[in-house]
Amino acid sequence: EITSIPNSFLREAIDAINGRIQMVGQPASKHVAFAGNYWIKEDHNTGESIFPRPGLLADKDHPWIGDPDDEESMENARQIRQAMAMAIDRDLINEEVLDGFGAPSHSWYGFTPEMKEFKDEWIIPYDPDQAKSIIAEQGYPDGFDVPFFLPPDVPNVVSMEVGEAIAQMWENIGLDVSIENTAYQARRPTMV
Repeated sequence: EITSIPNSFLREAIDAINGRIQMVGQPASKHVAFAGNYWIKEDHNTGESIFPRPGLLADKDHPWIGDPDDEESMENARQIRQAMAMAIDRDLINEEVLDGFGAPSHSWYGFTPEMKEFKDEWIIPYDPDQAKSIIAEQGYPDGFDVPFFLPPDVPNVVSMEVGEAIAQMWENIGLDVSIENTAYQARRPTMV
């Protein structure tokens, strides 16, 4: 018999049946997409100009979004995203949220440090003090608002437990995170 069990109950279930863990296939990474970076200038299918797209909000209220026509804006937004990534303690999430069943992920999907294709430059070390410093240097000494969409029905993007841990880590560096828990199918039409 097979079923999907949340990580918070997995160890208990394994112990109750004197079972073991067996990885099947490639592990999947969880990821955070920094929404609003709609930089494409022309439709790849038609060649039609589509810039600027409605979701491109490269302004003070969305510091993780860069303006592709402004190199300084793009660099500032990259540094904000870097700082937000530095605030995430991947080891702690694995230990406490995933009960050791995961591993820190440093790439979008599929690349682990043991693979020859992996690049050390992809590793963003956990450094909340440096993250706070970068955010202050970018003009946000008191942080900024972060809307965070966590769909409860699509855990292969970011599970609720992992997402809530990330939100808390961002709060710990002074960001004000607002979590939205809307079913993905209901929210998708407003994003695409």
